[in-house]
Amino acid sequence: MNSRRRRLKGAFGMFAATAAFIALAGCTAIPTSGTVHAGGQTGADENAAQVRVPAQKPVSGEAPDQIVDGFRQASADAADLSIARAYLVEPNWEPKGMRVIDEPVAPSLSSSGDRAKVHFIDKWLGTIAPDGTYQPAHEGSTIDYTYELVEKVKGEWRIANPPDYSIATVSAVNDFYDQNFVYFLSPRSRLLVPVRVFLPAVSDKATELASALLQGPPAWLQQAGVVTAIPPETTLKDAVSQSDGVVTVNLSAEFAALNATERDAASAQIVYTLQHFGDGEFKIEAAGQPLPGGLQSTKTLSAYDSDALRVDSFYYAGTDGRTYASSGFPVAGDAGSGAVKLDTPVVAPRIPGTTGPPLVAGVVKGDSSQTLYVGPLSSPKPVQYAASFTTPSWDAFGNVWTVVQSSANSPQQVLVSAVTQAGTTKFMTVDDPELADSQLIESLKVSRDGTRVAVVARSATSGPQVLIGHVEKTANGQAIGGFYPVAPALVPLPDGITWSSASTLDVLATAPGSTNATVWTVDVDGWQETQVTTLPFGLDVVSFASAPGRPLVIETRGHQIEVYRNNTWEVVGDGTNPSYPG
Repeated sequence: MNSRRRRLKGAFGMFAATAAFIALAGCTAIPTSGTVHAGGQTGADENAAQVRVPAQKPVSGEAPDQIVDGFRQASADAADLSIARAYLVEPNWEPKGMRVIDEPVAPSLSSSGDRAKVHFIDKWLGTIAPDGTYQPAHEGSTIDYTYELVEKVKGEWRIANPPDYSIATVSAVNDFYDQNFVYFLSPRSRLLVPVRVFLPAVSDKATELASALLQGPPAWLQQAGVVTAIPPETTLKDAVSQSDGVVTVNLSAEFAALNATERDAASAQIVYTLQHFGDGEFKIEAAGQPLPGGLQSTKTLSAYDSDALRVDSFYYAGTDGRTYASSGFPVAGDAGSGAVKLDTPVVAPRIPGTTGPPLVAGVVKGDSSQTLYVGPLSSPKPVQYAASFTTPSWDAFGNVWTVVQSSANSPQQVLVSAVTQAGTTKFMTVDDPELADSQLIESLKVSRDGTRVAVVARSATSGPQVLIGHVEKTANGQAIGGFYPVAPALVPLPDGITWSSASTLDVLATAPGSTNATVWTVDVDGWQETQVTTLPFGLDVVSFASAPGRPLVIETRGHQIEVYRNNTWEVVGDGTNPSYPG
């Protein structure tokens, strides 16, 4: 498996230049590329102690390969970039990011007189940008670099051509940097969008994280219309403080100019970003004056959390052609009676306060063609006919997505439509310049906040892989792009992805050396994947459903629907294709 899932023991660390960008109360660098999610992620423990081995300056008489090794290790120390510079001919080195590698292999060495070369070929896992956000490299990527050294001072070797990036193993990143989430907002400031950032480990983690939030959303998500409600000139007036479990965030006067709606949205960003500090209550001030509304918490601001949407029930297609709910009983109306036999029923998630009947989208498969049905759960109507559709997917705003192929030899088209409470649709084609010519999309799932898509795609030369992209507005409507791979070593099943939270996917896939599919939880930024270990022993899983805070649901090869409740797998009924709203 990809080494990002292991705890490595390398000494290299994250780029030291970030320390210069991360300053107290507002001088901090922030995300400009990356991804993330809302509600309940594991975050920083402000009381956690961090032990690290300090970088060492060059020692007299060290050989060229020792100098290069020392330089690469020293670049991990964000506290003092001067140590890494001591290994260089020119001491003005400023790395522009950090490349994360597997454990380094032994380099090759050559020398002639006062010149030497040290050649590394590192397995490249991903990149942490200067803003602290991470994106994985493609499977099999390497970094091929030759360090050139000269004998400079009293016969001591020094590096003449340092790369414009630092090098670090995963373990070094974990040792030297804190992983946290900052929260921005979907278009029209309706739902939180989390972004993981890697920030140098400091004692005042809360202030560092708040400073990162004030820098605004990363460029990758800005293309999806992700915004911040916090005025751009806003700074921290004081370090984030805590008293009797209440966290106080004192911002500059610009924050007081927000109207009530903007203030609530901005407060949600702050509270969710700092939710793991204190006892969960926050006092937000502008120029030392408390804002109206009193103390805030994730509970009072949960309407902004896409992971808190109403997804109480899951649904599945019964083997008798009827649509069932998690109770094991058919839903009311045409889908539940079998008048409309949906093979892949997917219900729309509900924003708190939404009224009207639940909406459903599903595919009815015939012998030579398929029909897409959309509308109220009690009475969905046919809206599209084609050779094939992918399983539909909903965002939280009533937009349904699918990928259609009109005939066996025609190109695929990504479609999206807003759906009214009466079931009225108007599908538009979504531009797909990056995948259209080279990839067959087997599954597409949109995030509940509507800003990102996850796809299972395959090309003529490679097997299926999971890709993450963003959704952006264009002059012609919408487009998806900016794709990057996650969990490249896994082989996903054709419809084996779902958004388990705003910051993670669950993926039904096989791992190298295995023939049995299992469920993996995969970070949306690709940092890590973790195998779900609660699956029943000896049963083949062919499809599944997951959602934030909800129990895992599976379909076995024998077409039984089972749900994991109270540490036990319970059989719900006979059926296929379970799904939670979304």
